[in-house]
Amino acid sequence: MTPQLSTLKVLPALAGTLLGLLAVGPASAQPATPGPATAKATGGGSIDVPGGWATFGLVAKVSAKGQPQGNFTFQDHVTGRMVKSVEVTGLAISGIHAEFWGKAVTDGNSDAEVDFVVDVDDVAEPGAGVDTFLLRLSNGYSAGVIGGSVPTGAASGVTLDGGNIQVRGLTDGIVGAPPPAFIAPPGGGIGTD
Repeated sequence: MTPQLSTLKVLPALAGTLLGLLAVGPASAQPATPGPATAKATGGGSIDVPGGWATFGLVAKVSAKGQPQGNFTFQDHVTGRMVKSVEVTGLAISGIHAEFWGKAVTDGNSDAEVDFVVDVDDVAEPGAGVDTFLLRLSNGYSAGVIGGSVPTGAASGVTLDGGNIQVRGLTDGIVGAPPPAFIAPPGGGIGTD
């Protein structure tokens, strides 16, 4: 079977196109740079607290409209303290670290809102024993504190006994309101710059 003349004219052009794609790849094949619209931190697990353990669950992300949103729950099984977010007002993600903050109620008392800040690190998969968690409240309560003091810098608190943290995307700074004033020590986390 003899190829037709039109087929022979197309083959060199097709070969050139394929070689060009192999050299640089099509635009759609290039990895997308994660931006604020894809930024999120999710997870749940358990951590050690003095005298026992505590559990938590969290979702913090940037909405399609570019605003922070999410929810957070925490229960200290030693003291019985319950923390439930009312709203997430700010979020910052850089690398494996996420920090988000907002308003919460404690122990079901909706008349007494507190500010909260949560820091997490997505160190590896699975997360137990390597991912980290830290909670700070404006009323002075904290969980995930290392050696009795709140850590500063981008490193979060204690490692998870069980569970997993997932941090995806970048916020390129703070999305939403700045973090609460009580949480801005010199050299603080990514949300305090």
